[in-house]
Amino acid sequence: MGSHVPFLVEATLRDLRRSRAAGLGAFLLVFLAVLAAGSALILEENLERIVTGWREQVRIVLYLDEEPAQREEWLAGLRTLGGVREWRWISPDEAMGELHAYLGADGALLARLPSNPLPASVEIAPDPALSAVGLRALIRGLEALPGVEEVQGPGRWVEWAEGGRRVLIGLGLGLGGLLALVALLAVATASTFAGVAGREEATLARLVGATGATVRLPLILGGVIHGALGALAAVGLLVLAEPPLLRHLGPALREGLGLETPAFLGWREALALVLGGCGLGAFGGLLGGRTR
Repeated sequence: MGSHVPFLVEATLRDLRRSRAAGLGAFLLVFLAVLAAGSALILEENLERIVTGWREQVRIVLYLDEEPAQREEWLAGLRTLGGVREWRWISPDEAMGELHAYLGADGALLARLPSNPLPASVEIAPDPALSAVGLRALIRGLEALPGVEEVQGPGRWVEWAEGGRRVLIGLGLGLGGLLALVALLAVATASTFAGVAGREEATLARLVGATGATVRLPLILGGVIHGALGALAAVGLLVLAEPPLLRHLGPALREGLGLETPAFLGWREALALVLGGCGLGAFGGLLGGRTR
């Protein structure tokens, strides 16, 4: 194998020069494909954090028609329901006190009421990991508890948030997949140009004992180089964009969406993207190598 290294290096560099224009197009398309895939990964992680943060603020309130005679037995039934993280019992007097504090100076009007009209209630914090389907199932279970007159849940915004996240991630991955396919064809085209231009040299190499795999390997290596350079450029841009994005968008994300720590590429994601670009280039080079 060592005796073939100089030939492979020289042949790979020669093929890269031959496919210079097509290779530039392949590099740009791999760059765009990896950039779209990396952006989709960042978007997915941040959307997941945002939705999880919103879910942690979800509260379900049960209003009871009357306080149960055996509160502990009633709470035992509540504990059997899956998805309940925390709960807080609120007596009518506590509810009146909280309403009085909320109204402030206007709370003095409550003293004119002949009696306390507020019912006993239970405030429940569901598990943030519950999906929209799981949350609906929990609410149905709470409605079936004895003595429950009304259940106030988070509405349908959880479903909308999950659906919106899936749509955005699907669009990002779809764009990345489409660009990856186009990039694969571009690498294959660049390899084809180089393969056709070097066909006579490949024939001579075979005559002196080179195998078909040996004469095609420079085209595959050229594809790997195109893929690696495009992927490294895209990952480098995403990494370099992190500080200015945090500086300019961080406050808006924290105040508007509750995202305290935005996520960017970790080293594992960056390595996976670079390896993906190399694999894309290698496969494109393999397709183009059939010309030899």
